Amino acid sequence: MRKLVLAVTLAAALAVPSAASAISANMLVLPNPTVTAVATTFDGSLSSPLTFQIGCPSYIETYTWNFGDGTGATGKQVRHTYARPGTYAASLTVDSGAEWCLKSTDTETVTVLR
Repeated sequence: MRKLVLAVTLAAALAVPSAASAISANMLVLPNPTVTAVATTFDGSLSSPLTFQIGCPSYIETYTWNFGDGTGATGKQVRHTYARPGTYAASLTVDSGAEWCLKSTDTETVTVLR
């Protein structure tokens, strides 16, 4: 009986936690705050391509940006100029390109001054 309990405990300890099963989006916005008519750099190069999800590739195929003002872009590093002052929820979604694999999104608040 004791050997059976040990085997179950060991199998549970070797299981991959669900939090480790997805790639991880991580964005940097410079400068923030920014001003209108000045290009802001959005950098997704700190995103992690590592995944422990079985059957999923360990790379990032797409970087999709939403700037929170109705526009967006694709690419690891992009630049965007806001036309109006305000507060925007900018987001980055990273994806390995495999439809059965998880995606990850990071959102940052961007403050645009006059």
